[in-house]
Amino acid sequence: MTDGSNEMPIVVFDTNVIEGRYLAPLLRGEPCRDFELLRDAGYRPALCAKSFYEICSHIKRGDKRFPWMDPALGFPGGIEEGERILRELPDSSSRHNVYWMFGICEEWRDVDWSERASEMSELIIPQERDALYKDIDVRSRFAAWKFALTGFCQRVFETINDQMLLITPHEVFGLDPSNTQKVFALEQELALTTLVPSEDFEILATTLLMGASGFITKEDKILSGTALSLSLNYRTAFAHPDQLRRAIDSKFMIRWSAAQTSPRGADDD
Repeated sequence: MTDGSNEMPIVVFDTNVIEGRYLAPLLRGEPCRDFELLRDAGYRPALCAKSFYEICSHIKRGDKRFPWMDPALGFPGGIEEGERILRELPDSSSRHNVYWMFGICEEWRDVDWSERASEMSELIIPQERDALYKDIDVRSRFAAWKFALTGFCQRVFETINDQMLLITPHEVFGLDPSNTQKVFALEQELALTTLVPSEDFEILATTLLMGASGFITKEDKILSGTALSLSLNYRTAFAHPDQLRRAIDSKFMIRWSAAQTSPRGADDD
C-alpha cells in the first residue's frame, strides 16, 4: 500500500494488454518502447500478481492463442498436449486422468526412466514387457511436457519481474495489521458504489490501493463504466494502450477522456 513516500509512481497494466501486446516481444528479449517511455517520464510499469496467475492459467489451458503461445518461444502446448500424449494409453486418456497425472508427475522429477524400466522389467513376465515399456515411455513424455510447461510459466514470471513491478499482497497490505481494514473498506466501497466488473475487482482494487498514476487496459467496461463511476477521491487515470503517450504527456492528470480511452487515433498528433 502506498505510503506517500518518494518512490517512483507506478502505472498498472491489465492482463489483456500484457498478453496481447507486450509479452511476445519481451520473451524474445526485445526492448519495450512503451515501458521505456514510462521510465523516461519517471513512472514504473507494474502488474498485479493476479494478472500473472491469469497468464499461468491461460498457459496451462492453452485455449487462447496469444502471440506468445509459440513453440519458438518455448511454449510446449497446453493441457491438450497432455491429453494427446495420454491417448497412447487407452486406459489413461480421460480428462480426469490427465488432471490426476498433471499433479502426480511432480513426484517424478528425479526419476531415471531407463533405470525404472530396467528394474520393473525384472518383476513381470516377458509377455508383458512391451506394454510396460510403452507405459513408461508415455509417462516419461507426459512428465517432460508438464515440466516444460512449468518451466515456461517460470520464464514468463522472470521476464515480467525483470521488466515490471509485480504487485504482491505484501505491497498491498504491508506490515501494518490495520491495513487489512483499509483494504476491506475500499473493496466494500467499490462493490456498493461503483461499476467495477466483478472479474476485474481484485486488480482494480489493488491498483487504487497502491495509488497508481494510471491503469492501462483495452476493456471498454473499465475504460468507461469503472473510470467514470469512481469517486473523485481516486486520482488514477484510465487509458487505452494506444493512448499511453497521450496519458504520459498529461502526467496522468486526466481520469477519463474520450480521446484517452479510445483504441483509435493513437499518436495521431
